[in-house]
Amino acid sequence: MVTQGQTDAQHMFLRQRLQALDTGWNELHKMWENRQNLLSQSHAYQLFLRDTKFGAPWFRCLLRSSPQLNLWINEKMLTAQDMTYDEARNLHSKWLKHQAFMAELQSNKEWLDKISKVRRAKREGGGALRVPPTIVTRDLASLKTMWEELESTTQTKAKCLFDANKAELFTQSCADLDNIYQITNNKRLGEVGEVYVK
Repeated sequence: MVTQGQTDAQHMFLRQRLQALDTGWNELHKMWENRQNLLSQSHAYQLFLRDTKFGAPWFRCLLRSSPQLNLWINEKMLTAQDMTYDEARNLHSKWLKHQAFMAELQSNKEWLDKISKVRRAKREGGGALRVPPTIVTRDLASLKTMWEELESTTQTKAKCLFDANKAELFTQSCADLDNIYQITNNKRLGEVGEVYVK
């Protein structure tokens, strides 16, 4: 029997065991936090390597795509500035061909938009690979300016073709009216001549 002020040996042993367990749990918790921290750092490093691996082809693809788009825009600018359309037989077919050309431009505008979107996402997301802004931003601004000039030239050509087609239709209508007048006048004169002959 234990009285006040005295301690039982078994009780002392249990208390020491509990303190050792408590210390062991604390050390285990610290080891777990340390391991979690190392795993998080390792995961972040793996993501960095992955982003770098994918970022480098992206950068090369963007740099390759920009000159291709540049060449494409220059080629289309020549077409937009060409007012002849040798294969077209009349203004209406020229107009239809130009409408098809405008549709092609609109569908390929996604190319420029995609380059802009990827560049913006990389800039805002702060991906692992930092693209020097002076290189891509300058190229992107140049492409946008060229695209705006191409769209403007295309719209100007569309207006010229529309106006020319309208003028041709008016001229053709006037010629048709003149022919109708001539036929009607000749017919009337013929009828008047028949009356005199009778």
